[in-house]
Amino acid sequence: MTEQYNDEKAKDRTESAQLRNHWTRPLGPLGYYWFLTFENSPELAGLVNECQPSIDFPYYDLTPQSKLHLTLGKIAHHVEISRHQLHDVAESAERTCNGIAPFEVSIERLSGVRSAVAFEVHPTTKVEELRNRLKSATESIIPRKAHLDSHPHPPHITIAYSNADGISAERSMRAISRINMSIHRISLRIDRVSLVLLSREQNHYSWEMISQVPLNGMERI
Repeated sequence: MTEQYNDEKAKDRTESAQLRNHWTRPLGPLGYYWFLTFENSPELAGLVNECQPSIDFPYYDLTPQSKLHLTLGKIAHHVEISRHQLHDVAESAERTCNGIAPFEVSIERLSGVRSAVAFEVHPTTKVEELRNRLKSATESIIPRKAHLDSHPHPPHITIAYSNADGISAERSMRAISRINMSIHRISLRIDRVSLVLLSREQNHYSWEMISQVPLNGMERI
């Protein structure tokens, strides 16, 4: 009886939830960020191709494959930091991340929130360690301007952003549930971190690659 009650409550929350427009920030540069990017991951591209058609509703903007990313944190607004400081931040990150070996994460389900649909990334431990190291490296150079969150969102890769307010999320949540019943698991190798200048376009994000920090520690056999 309790399980039935919980299932009904979850259904009520899904049916009453409304989407929120993700695109509220202004067009143009948003700042410098630490990213994981996936331009050389055919496995991820293939999975996105399988999943996006099922959520191709007019109230979502689907993420282009070239724009798939995992946000590790914001460094600073683009007018708050000089190129010289960026160079120092990158060098600090190389030192701080020294010894971290390349690692793998897996994707095996989608989650929907009010403003986006995203793959969950597991396990979170290595990603969180990387976030913490980058936070320390950034704050060692610009302690008063670093914007890396103390409580960031769980690691995720967004494949669609909501472009409207007040629309019921029921159809998209049902579509996500159907996808998760048949989605196949993939693994992604993480071997570098990207420092980017992020900008908002009309209905997607773009970025300029500033530098990359390799993860070159010894891998366990």
